[in-house]
Amino acid sequence: MTDNSRRDTYIHGNLDKLTTIGTVQGNVLIVNEKAIKDNLGRIQGALSSRHLYPVENVSDYIKVIIKSNRFGRKIQLQVPQGMTIKALIDFEVDLLGLPWRKSLDELMISFNFRYYVVYQGKKVPLNKTLRDANIHDGAELELSIVAIWTDEVEEVEGVEAKNGLAVMYEIGGRMQQLATREAARKARGVITTSKIKSWANSFFTFVDELGELTKGNEANSH
Repeated sequence: MTDNSRRDTYIHGNLDKLTTIGTVQGNVLIVNEKAIKDNLGRIQGALSSRHLYPVENVSDYIKVIIKSNRFGRKIQLQVPQGMTIKALIDFEVDLLGLPWRKSLDELMISFNFRYYVVYQGKKVPLNKTLRDANIHDGAELELSIVAIWTDEVEEVEGVEAKNGLAVMYEIGGRMQQLATREAARKARGVITTSKIKSWANSFFTFVDELGELTKGNEANSH
């Protein structure tokens, strides 16, 4: 058992949706124009008070290639150079269906995900535009995904220790809680850094599966 209930580690989505937003060439998903404009328009409407950037001015669009520390597939996008990094992250998360929070209920482990853009080895401030960050046409960016995990067993036991068992449950509920925790401990075994990384990565594997699915569909069509 780990000594703290929270850790930071550098470490879902709709696969059917991804097959309709672009085409795969080699290891790159090239997102089509319709998917880009649909998602930009939706985010612009939701975030217009905080993030103002052009959607219709196509002359201001640049091509960027996104890679990540949590999946192998690269994503090629055409985006406005005047959009902020925060807006770019929101756009990517919305477009791909990436998670902000996920839980492994059977293990009583939960994750909160944080997203950052890294360019030329440096994290770009969220309020900077692509233009301000000197991100040019054809630039390759890294979508760095940080997972903050919580051991829900330790969290519940900490609340119990603070408030007292009698306050928390009746006898029947208490027995069920103990059984659930014991099952979670048995299923996950000793928690290690490699296990945490693997569990967190599992919520992003669908991006890498896209190419295989597309190849399979192409093979079946012949």
